[in-house]
Amino acid sequence: VNMSVNINGMDVTGLSMGDMINIAELDTRTFHSPADPDLVASLPVMAMIQPDEGESIQCPVCLADIEIGAPCHELPCKHRYPSECILPW
Repeated sequence: VNMSVNINGMDVTGLSMGDMINIAELDTRTFHSPADPDLVASLPVMAMIQPDEGESIQCPVCLADIEIGAPCHELPCKHRYPSECILPW
C-alpha cells in the first residue's frame, strides 16, 4: 500500500521522525500565536552592523548573508533580521 503523509500542508512521506521533528520546530507558526501587530509595527528598523569577530551575519531564517548597512528589524533581544524574513513570522 502506497500512502502519503501530509503534516500542515507539507508532504513528509519517507522522512525520519527526527527530520519531521526538526521541520516542526522550524515551523513555529504552527505551535505559537503570531506576535501582536502593534508590537511588530513598533519594532525599530536599524542598519545591519559589522558583527564581532566570530559572529555570523547570516540570516537564520533564509540563511543568506545580511549585507552590512542593510535595513533590518531589531527585536527586543537586539537581534536584527531582514524585514522580508522576520515580519511573516
